[in-house]
Amino acid sequence: MSNVRNRGAKKIKILTLEDGKNWCKYFKTIFDKRHYEIYPADRLEEAEEFLENEHIDIVIVNIKLFKKFPSDKSGIILLEHIKARYSGLPSIVFTAYSAEEFDKNGYIRKYVRCVLRKPSRMDDAGPLYREVLNVRREILNGDDVRGVLNGELMEYADFSLHIGPDGYIRAISEQGEASDKIFVKIPDDIQEYLKKIEKNETDAGNLKFCGKRLYDIVFPPKIHTLLSQSEAVARERKQKIRIRLTIEPDSLASLPWELTYREERGYFLSQNPSTVLSHYLDMPLQQNPMKRPESFLNMLLIIANPSDQTPLDPDKWEKIITSALYKQTEAGKIKIRTVKKATRKEISKALLEVQPDIVQFVGHGIYHEGKGYLAMVDNQTGETWKVDDERFSTMFLGADDLLRLVCLATCESAKSDSPKGFLGIAPQIVQKGIPAVVAMRYSILISTAEIFLEEFYQAIAERKPVDWAVQWARNQVSLDKGLDNREFATPVLFMRAKDGNIFSENIHRESPAMQDEERNV
Repeated sequence: MSNVRNRGAKKIKILTLEDGKNWCKYFKTIFDKRHYEIYPADRLEEAEEFLENEHIDIVIVNIKLFKKFPSDKSGIILLEHIKARYSGLPSIVFTAYSAEEFDKNGYIRKYVRCVLRKPSRMDDAGPLYREVLNVRREILNGDDVRGVLNGELMEYADFSLHIGPDGYIRAISEQGEASDKIFVKIPDDIQEYLKKIEKNETDAGNLKFCGKRLYDIVFPPKIHTLLSQSEAVARERKQKIRIRLTIEPDSLASLPWELTYREERGYFLSQNPSTVLSHYLDMPLQQNPMKRPESFLNMLLIIANPSDQTPLDPDKWEKIITSALYKQTEAGKIKIRTVKKATRKEISKALLEVQPDIVQFVGHGIYHEGKGYLAMVDNQTGETWKVDDERFSTMFLGADDLLRLVCLATCESAKSDSPKGFLGIAPQIVQKGIPAVVAMRYSILISTAEIFLEEFYQAIAERKPVDWAVQWARNQVSLDKGLDNREFATPVLFMRAKDGNIFSENIHRESPAMQDEERNV
């Protein structure tokens, strides 16, 4: 008997086997009633009855410690039952055992989706929630897109679009060229909608209307026709469309092009994984750069909390990032080194210990007189130390042979002009030689940051093109948060790598475990 999941199901049905009433209440609390339906069982017989009579999508099982509960093997029996009769049904185990102890005790780990350490407190159950969320996304998306994450080859048809200072717009694809002339002044109606979006006072209708107006600006009739022709050929060849925007007029470059709405196809350009969108800087990449490792990527996580800025909790943000990247770090694909006091000294010390492939910055941006800065921490005062693109590049001199990606993030608690500062410095950092920079156009919810970073870095860890990784993560945010808010369109990618492959070359480097062992010696 097999349990074939219904991709069209509106609600995901979760069976939980857990005799603790508090945990059963907790499951009902954290899983949104709009998307999930919980079937709590405190006995094996009850769990088996639910499996028989309900179309269960996910099973969450508590495996108890044998020493403490030697006679209670209901969790193990249920897993064996699922293996025998419900092939393919995702089973998540949480237990007080570590993953190693779980294997050591012969708990058929190869038949479950994942093993998570049972949290000591309910508010530590982020990994469990995210794993369930991943299953939901897979059910909604099916196997077509997820398969790409698991190693399928990606092929692209390029569509380059350049807007010159005078409004001359030119598009180039394999199907030919098209050009036109557009106004560089932002229309008044778009200005009004942009103000609402910046205040986060909008809905799906407003976003689509604004998105259609943006589409009309950047895809006038001739260029729209070329895009349609390019899409048709790409579909026939089973390719994705790579749209690279190069926009010179400041008035147009500042617009949220990620909200551009393709009414004919019914999607936002930043939402569809089959159409990847980036802001492209047409500059040559470093010749013969040092190649990246095949086995893992080093991330330097910098959390900046200057005393004169809106407070951020470094410990909380470290936990958010490490929890979001839990699967990648556990699999040995990403190793994180954290700097929670973002002074020049602490960052320099970290750079002596690790050469980062990725810099993840959490903090504030500053926008002053047309230039963007990162708000780092002054060694002496603890207040803001403004770091511009030149200082940022100088800070990493000698440690930038492997640095290929910078990601700048702030959350909704940051009430300064952080996003504007990030958008100001992001293209400047790319101009200084970093192949790709991701910045947030607006401040975002912490829950959005968790989804975006987890999905983005999962794709990056699999060496997917950075523009596809950003697009995939934005798509996942749109599935979770909906299209009636700006969250999905907030991440913006600036890059100078034409094909988006910033981690595609491979070299051997000692594993994280070996690095730790050598350091200890």
